Amino acid sequence: MQQVVQTTVDYLENEQTLANETIVAAYDDDIHPIPTDKCIVSVGMTSIGFSEKLKVVGDDGYESVTNNRRYTAKMKIKIFVPYESGSTAGFAVADKIYTSLFYGRYPYEVTKAEIKDADYDRTTEALVIDSTFTVSATISS
Repeated sequence: MQQVVQTTVDYLENEQTLANETIVAAYDDDIHPIPTDKCIVSVGMTSIGFSEKLKVVGDDGYESVTNNRRYTAKMKIKIFVPYESGSTAGFAVADKIYTSLFYGRYPYEVTKAEIKDADYDRTTEALVIDSTFTVSATISS
């Protein structure tokens, strides 16, 4: 399901409002820019779950099982901004990201999102805003 992460990275990279940000597919330990001199957005996945095969009811009332399944993926976005830029700069980027995910042409349904307060990270010497969002989609085999 790494495809969900890469699709999200590609989608955000093509967003006009995020043209000045560096968007990467990464997990917590993958990002170590020291010092952080520009905004970096890392996208990863924390978990994924699958439903049972979906059922379809025909016009005649007959129920049949398809090869389709719903899945829900919990995604994680970390926004790294230079300390000097302040948390306002990071939340401005978060606003652009989530406005795009909710109201743009993002190929997955965003069902939930949470943005946490900015924290100083000594490793990267940056302010980091952690956020998570949940996407749902149907896949077929």
